[in-house]
Amino acid sequence: MCIKPQIRNVKRRQSRQRQAVGLTGPLRRPERGGVGVMFAVTLVPLLAFGGLAVDFGRALMVRNQLAYALDAAALAVGSSTGTQTELEARMASFVQANFAVGGLGDTIDMDLDVSGETVTASASVRLNTTFMAVVGQDFFDIAARTEVLREISGLEIAMVLDVTGSMAGSKIADLRAASRALVDIVFDDDPNPEFLRVAVVPYSAAVNLGDEAENVVDMDWMESVNPEDIGLDPDDPEHNITEITYDPDDPLMWKGCVMARGDGNDVLDSSADDGGDWQAYYWPSSFDNDWATAGVNTNNSQGNNMRGPNIGCPTPILPLTDSRSDVDAAIDDLDAWSRGGTMGNMGMVWGWRVLSPEAPFDDNVLPYDEPLWQKAIVMMTDGDNLPYKWPNIKDHQDLDEDGSTTDNVSNTFYTSDYGSYDRVEEGNLGTTSKSTAESRLDDRLEDVCANIKQTGITIFTITFGGGVGTSTREIYENCATQTDYYFHAPNGDQLEQVFEAVGQRLTQLRITS
Repeated sequence: MCIKPQIRNVKRRQSRQRQAVGLTGPLRRPERGGVGVMFAVTLVPLLAFGGLAVDFGRALMVRNQLAYALDAAALAVGSSTGTQTELEARMASFVQANFAVGGLGDTIDMDLDVSGETVTASASVRLNTTFMAVVGQDFFDIAARTEVLREISGLEIAMVLDVTGSMAGSKIADLRAASRALVDIVFDDDPNPEFLRVAVVPYSAAVNLGDEAENVVDMDWMESVNPEDIGLDPDDPEHNITEITYDPDDPLMWKGCVMARGDGNDVLDSSADDGGDWQAYYWPSSFDNDWATAGVNTNNSQGNNMRGPNIGCPTPILPLTDSRSDVDAAIDDLDAWSRGGTMGNMGMVWGWRVLSPEAPFDDNVLPYDEPLWQKAIVMMTDGDNLPYKWPNIKDHQDLDEDGSTTDNVSNTFYTSDYGSYDRVEEGNLGTTSKSTAESRLDDRLEDVCANIKQTGITIFTITFGGGVGTSTREIYENCATQTDYYFHAPNGDQLEQVFEAVGQRLTQLRITS
C-alpha cells in the first residue's frame, strides 16, 4: 500500500516532465537558428585569426631565412676588401645565394655600411599574405639587420721580383707598374700602417744584401787580395787592387751581392752562426767579362756587354718596413741586370730570410708564431732557372797582336757565366754539366718552397710572359700555398691585374670576422 502512491507520484512527475517538454518544444527551434547565425558571424574572425597564425608563421620563417642570409653576407663582406660598389655586390650575391625569394616581392632591399672595422648589413623584403588578404592585409614588410666586427691582423710581405736581363725594356716597366698596383692595395693610402710591413727582394744571378752584407760576409780574403786571383795584372798600377771593400758607389769595389752557401744551407733560413758566413759575389776579370783591359761598364742599356766585378748583381734588398715611400723608392729603382742567369731559388730563399726571425734580417722581424700576425711571399719570374752562358765573347785583349782589341770570339772557354754558385764547371751544384745544373736549381727551388711552407708562410707565385717553360710553371704552381695562389700573366696588362688580385688576397689574409 505504501508502494502504489510512490508509483503514482513517479507517473505524475513523468507526466509533468512530458508536459514540460511539450511546452518548451516550440521554443528550441528558434534557439538552434540563433547558434547558426552566431557561428556564421564568428567564422570570419576565426578564419582571420587562423590565417593570421599561418601568415605570421610564414613571416617568421622568412625572417629567419633572411637573417641567416644576411649573416653570411656580412661575414663575407667583413673578410673582403674593395670599393663600396664591389662590397655591395658581394653582399648581394651571398644574400641571393642563401635566401629563397619564392612567394615574395620582386626585390630585396639591401643596405651596407662599412665604418672602420664595423660592417653593418640590413635587408628588407615584402611577403605577400595568403589568408590575411581577406581582411585587407595583403603583405608584411620583413626586415633584418646584423653587425660584424672585423679583426685586422698584421702582415709581413716579401716581394721577390725577377730583374734578370730578359726583363729589360717594357717588361721591367710592366713589373714596376704591377708592383705599385699591389702596394696601392695593401697600404690603402696609409703612409705608415701599424700592422703592415713590406720587403722588396730583387734577384737575378744573385741577391744584393745592401748595407747588411758586411755583417755576414767573410771579409778576410778581401782585405788582402792577390790581384791575379781576380784576373788583374799585379804589374799594372791602374788595376793593382790589393783590397776590396763594400762600396756600392765604386764600380771596382764590392756592391753587396753574395754567393750561395754549401752543405745544404742554400735552401735554409739558417743564420751565419748556424750555416756559416756568406762569400762575396765578385766576378774576376776574364775573357767573357774583361773589365781589367776594357774598363768597367755597368750601364744597363749595354745588356750583355756590361763589364765589371758586379755585373749580374741587382739593386739591394729593402728589408721589412712600414714606410710606403721606402717601398715606392725600391720599386722605382728596379732595373734589369744581364749576365749570370736566372736563379729563382736564390730569390725565394732570400725572400724567406727577410721574413725570418733568424739573422741577418732579424731586426724588427716577428716570430713565426706571433699572435695575430701573418707572413707572405709574392714570388715572380719571367723565365726558367738556368746558369747563363754568353755564346760570343767580345775579347778586348790583343791576343793576336794585330792591333784589334774588340775581336768577337766564340765562347768555348766557359760552361756558364759567373753566378751565385760560381761557374758551373766549378762543380758547386754537384755537376759540371750546364743542363744538369739547371735541374739542380729547380730541385733547390722546390726544396726552398717546401721548407718555407713548414713555417706557415703563405706563398703566392707568378710567372710572366712567354719565356716560362711548362715544367717551370708546374714548379711554381706547386710552390704556391694552394693552387689558386699561382698565376700566369702572358703580358704586361695581365701582370698588373694579377698583382692586383694578389694584393686583394693579401688583404683578405689580414681580415677575420
